[in-house]
Amino acid sequence: MLTTEFVDEEVDLGPDPEVMRQIDQLRQRRVVQLVRNGAFLDMVPECTGLLGDFFTVQHAAVADAEHGVSLERVRVPLVWTDSHLDLGVPITRAYAGMQSLIKQRLDERGLHVLDDGTAAPPLSSPSHLVTLATNGMDFEVDKAMLDMVQRQDLGVVRYSGAHVDPARLVAQIALAWPKMRIIVAVTRREHVWGIRKRLCSQYCLKKWEVTAFTGGSTPDRPGRVRITTYACAAEAGVGGWTPSIFLALNPTEMLSNSWADWGMEIMKHTRMYAMLPMDRDLTQFQRDQISARFGLDEVRIPQHGMVERPANVVFCSVYGGPKLPRNASLVELLRAGIWKHPVRNRRIATIAKAVATGDSDRLRKEFCEAFPRMVSPRRRRTVVLVANVEQALVLAKKLPEWPIVVAKGAMDAGLSAEAKARLERGNGSEMRKCRALVTTAAGLPRIGRIDVLIRADAGVGLPSGCIYNNVIGERGMNIVDFLDKQHPELLARSKKRKLAYKQAGWTLVDDNRSQLQKFLDQRPKVDVQ
Repeated sequence: MLTTEFVDEEVDLGPDPEVMRQIDQLRQRRVVQLVRNGAFLDMVPECTGLLGDFFTVQHAAVADAEHGVSLERVRVPLVWTDSHLDLGVPITRAYAGMQSLIKQRLDERGLHVLDDGTAAPPLSSPSHLVTLATNGMDFEVDKAMLDMVQRQDLGVVRYSGAHVDPARLVAQIALAWPKMRIIVAVTRREHVWGIRKRLCSQYCLKKWEVTAFTGGSTPDRPGRVRITTYACAAEAGVGGWTPSIFLALNPTEMLSNSWADWGMEIMKHTRMYAMLPMDRDLTQFQRDQISARFGLDEVRIPQHGMVERPANVVFCSVYGGPKLPRNASLVELLRAGIWKHPVRNRRIATIAKAVATGDSDRLRKEFCEAFPRMVSPRRRRTVVLVANVEQALVLAKKLPEWPIVVAKGAMDAGLSAEAKARLERGNGSEMRKCRALVTTAAGLPRIGRIDVLIRADAGVGLPSGCIYNNVIGERGMNIVDFLDKQHPELLARSKKRKLAYKQAGWTLVDDNRSQLQKFLDQRPKVDVQ
């Protein structure tokens, strides 16, 4: 029996025909009740208007009169019409990860949303991890991930495949909440045994509390941590055993497995988290399906004990200056259009000085309305990132008081005595105390904290070495980048950087769209309805 509470009275959704009368009353009052049903979200009364908003696409073989079969983009719903098992009335159902977007959409349409509040409550504090070092586990704890597991019942963990061991992530969750029942789903049998071995031999879990399920016979007394392939996941829940936490390693495998929706149906009160490498390229279909099942909140772990800082990015256009050669090599083009470009360097120096001194009026007047939002009333630690020593020495003439930081032992052959002295200034121990610096990428790890990074390097990806920290909740970093319109190739590099920022989940300051609007704008074209 469902109960929904209005501001002035309580309405009990009883059996038919009373149920239909109550649902009509909800509809007349423009009220929608959201009910968490395990991994799903039910909407009463049904909201068919959402069906056209929440969908993704998948390529599928479609009958073609001319060619026999063609590959077309087919609509796959993320919100659909279903029937309530207990009440026998039509409802609208979605995956629980879509809840925040659905609430925004219903609110936009003037509907009053009642949330039944059945999401899992927060877990106790993972204080058990304080004792890990004394138990022989002397490693950095991934606090951001544990904080997400404690507070939220859905989430996504993206990690560096080169520097992060997923078994260690699993171990931290298992040790943080030693009474929780956990299912870990992986792709292959060898992964099952490999993770179990590492959990027991490297990360201090007892052998009797970790059980592998790979098909065949079921252990007599399976442990509280059960590792399984997706194909054998049903075995891990034998005897009505329901996990408290479900960890999906390589969740894209889950999307094509017949167990997926059945398993989500039975896990009524299970916290669910996806774990996958950062460098894993996902299709639109995979991204949407993972977000729908595991939610929109994401923690990115570049190495154990570290998290990516949130970043705000603003682009400043560059155009004009000397004409650039069309058929030059990339190095020649970068030297003329980036490293030694007079207009660009003048713009960089002016912005750098204004940001470092907190001159928001000049930033607003000469550049962009978005700039003042990135500059606090007090001075911020400002760093200009350059491509190489050559570019650094060119900018040094416009920023004479700013030390230049390069890698220790950097080549200085062929440099003048003045240039060598300028580089030497950046090697002193007082360099870390400076609030305004110029650096190459190799010098970034030596600098420490950065508040505002001005990207003068014209690279094509994320700036490395400055986007990580080990403090949860530390304020984000602001990045000033440049839209180089002085040459088609340079403009293409700017667009690649912008795409990299978007894919990392960084905020483009000039993009004021809501999370819902960004999702709706990303809906792909459909060939077949």
